Amino acid sequence: MDKEITRRRVLGSLAAIGAVGMGAGGGDLLDRFAAGSGSLWDTRDRSLPDSVSSPYGQATISYDDSGVPHIEADSEAALFFATGYAQGADRLFMMDLVRRQMSGRLAAVIGEQVVAQDRFHTKLNFEAAAEATWERMKGTESATLMEAFAEGVNRHLDRPLPPEFDLLGYEPEPWNPVATMLAEKQTAWSFTGSFRTLRKATIAAEMGEDVANELYPPSLRPRCHHSG
Repeated sequence: MDKEITRRRVLGSLAAIGAVGMGAGGGDLLDRFAAGSGSLWDTRDRSLPDSVSSPYGQATISYDDSGVPHIEADSEAALFFATGYAQGADRLFMMDLVRRQMSGRLAAVIGEQVVAQDRFHTKLNFEAAAEATWERMKGTESATLMEAFAEGVNRHLDRPLPPEFDLLGYEPEPWNPVATMLAEKQTAWSFTGSFRTLRKATIAAEMGEDVANELYPPSLRPRCHHSG
């Protein structure tokens, strides 16, 4: 099998199941599936510059011994810009995969193994929900913060990209507030996404409430006992 195809399939499979943190320590995969020379290895040295310009005011980012960023800023907008910058530095590839997953565009870069997943997300139309949320947010203070965050992320598009992008052979689109709203939809769906209510309602309509309650009993909640 062609080595390039093998490399793409392995990384694609990892990305499909969410194991996408190569940027912080993907040496083993690079050793195995990429040659020990060439431009790909140049992307492993992604040290941050000492300072970047920001239209939102001053902020500082420091990393502790565990690699956790700590941010101090003169304003909330500067804080969001710096947060976007830090997140783009550490998680740009993961962020792009979340955007592609929720908009149903993973297969374009990973392959046919995620076509079913793309169809699911396309049918639920998370992207339209994200666009609607952003439209309602425009003109508010929160919109300014979302724009500052996106601008911080995009400062990394002119720097060496994480090696995963080279392995899959594509470049990320600029980040924008709709992408942030897609990430919000992904978080909400992870916590609340369920077809239980829809299934129960369908069974109740077809077979009656008693059958529906037997198959999908109400959640049992502990009762509070008060001593008098």
